[in-house]
Amino acid sequence: MALPVTVLTGAGLAVAELPGRAPATETVSESSEAPSPPTESTSEAAPGVVTQPAESESPEPEPSESSDPVDGTSTPPEEDGSLASLADEAVRLTSLEREAAGCGAVTENPQLTDAAVGHSRDMAENGYFDHTSQDGRTFTDRASQEGYDHAMSENIAKGYATAADVIRGWMDSPGHRANLLDCDAEAVGMGVARDDDGSLVWTQVFGRE
Repeated sequence: MALPVTVLTGAGLAVAELPGRAPATETVSESSEAPSPPTESTSEAAPGVVTQPAESESPEPEPSESSDPVDGTSTPPEEDGSLASLADEAVRLTSLEREAAGCGAVTENPQLTDAAVGHSRDMAENGYFDHTSQDGRTFTDRASQEGYDHAMSENIAKGYATAADVIRGWMDSPGHRANLLDCDAEAVGMGVARDDDGSLVWTQVFGRE
């Protein structure tokens, strides 16, 4: 059965059907093109299409007064290790796909990784699926709060059980593939978390340096 996927860029929102195993995937990237009128946002992953307003390059964010979405203390150490291994494998497969397409491998950046892990945990623990955090932060905001000011795109997914599955799902979707194979990207952060239903929530953030 084909699964719905939204592809979000600065130029607007397109809807396509993605063959694969994940209940939902979403991608966002920055663009210099003028955005189309925004569409209504939803806060939870559902069998239908997940949408959100079109997003262009964000200004430097104001310091957040809220605490971090999660502190990681509720995740057992052995689970942390298993999820980190999944993230490492996704980074490796990402670089292989990029090299096959003529782009350079990406280097894992600890600040982008912290931003990606934090967003995956926040979505998993609070039961939503969106590029925008429930406190209003975008992926560029989250990266900046970790000390990284060159974030350029983000892919998210939910329900894929392995790194190979999620990378293949993103590669089979034009918007996600464009982010993953953007040769201007030099850095990446991967985050994986498990929600209350046992589903894995994935976040992939790319940076320019």
